[in-house]
Amino acid sequence: MIGRRAVRSSIAVMTALGASGAFVLAPTGGAAAAGYSCSGPKFTAERVCTAPVAGDAPLFTPSNKLWVLLSVGTVVTVTCWYYGSSAGYENDGFEDHVTHEDMPNPITGHIPDDYVNFNDNFPDGDTVGLPQCG
Repeated sequence: MIGRRAVRSSIAVMTALGASGAFVLAPTGGAAAAGYSCSGPKFTAERVCTAPVAGDAPLFTPSNKLWVLLSVGTVVTVTCWYYGSSAGYENDGFEDHVTHEDMPNPITGHIPDDYVNFNDNFPDGDTVGLPQCG
């Protein structure tokens, strides 16, 4: 399996090349999503980030049942993170607590952090600054 940093680094290189005109990546199923953005003071309950997902991102219910696989580029809202892993999916030891709002019957659940594109940053790091779930 390809590591999280390798995948994100590859995405960053392809994005940079595309911006220079040296490489064109044709999006599948709509426009490519922009990078992540956050608002609110870092490491507080008011901190919220939106980010696109990579691959077929598994969205799990709070009881850890697979709800749906989200298409690449789908934007999710992340409010906090916790330590954990979802069997059978790439995982760096973090689960991102998300609300996915662009689907019928949206749920609050979690996605393994490897599938949330924080531009090669971890959710608990100073760059993203999300709090640990309480």
